Amino acid sequence: MHEEALAQDPSIFDYDAVYDTIHAPKPSNTSQKLSSTQKKPKYINAIMEKAKIREMEHERIRERRLQREREEEEEQYGEKEKLISASYKRKLMERKEWELEDMRLEKQEQTQDVRLRGEEGMAAFYANLTTKNIALGGNIEAATSAYTVKEADETNDKKENVEVKRKRAAEMEDAEIKQNPSEENETEFTSLLADEPSSVKRKKEVEKRSEDVIAAAKARFLARKSERQ
Repeated sequence: MHEEALAQDPSIFDYDAVYDTIHAPKPSNTSQKLSSTQKKPKYINAIMEKAKIREMEHERIRERRLQREREEEEEQYGEKEKLISASYKRKLMERKEWELEDMRLEKQEQTQDVRLRGEEGMAAFYANLTTKNIALGGNIEAATSAYTVKEADETNDKKENVEVKRKRAAEMEDAEIKQNPSEENETEFTSLLADEPSSVKRKKEVEKRSEDVIAAAKARFLARKSERQ
């Protein structure tokens, strides 16, 4: 057995030669430490942003208080010469940007608040839920004409959406007539040609059909709303 082991590996029993390699210190995980230190903080950015917002709010409150004190002094002693440094000008510009952003966000909240928009707001809410909500498989491109509760001529956007619906309905009607050339369709088509141009007649019919669709959709919405109440 001993001779067979030596024949396979002459240094199999040479423990002193491999002692240093076995008991050598393991390499330190410096690369892992460096990678861990180079990781971006998870919460510190949000905390710093909140702290900056609080600081700006406190600064705005303090500036209002100082402004009132300056106005009182001007009323008592008259207007004095004002010296404004470059850093203070930058601070004023930054504060103005914050105020404009606050006004924009407040206006956006008011326009998107369903409670302030009543019936139209609920319709827009459901339209947003079924069209713009990507989680529910919504299509953002079709969101502008998803749900209509008012007349089609209120805004230019609604006019364009109604025109698109009319064209699609006309194309579907033409395709249906070509695929199903029944006697009723043929007589209707000939009568349209005899009375007036088919495009004008078809446009009127599509307008009436779109108005009926809008009225039916509004009735269904009101019925569902009354059932929930």
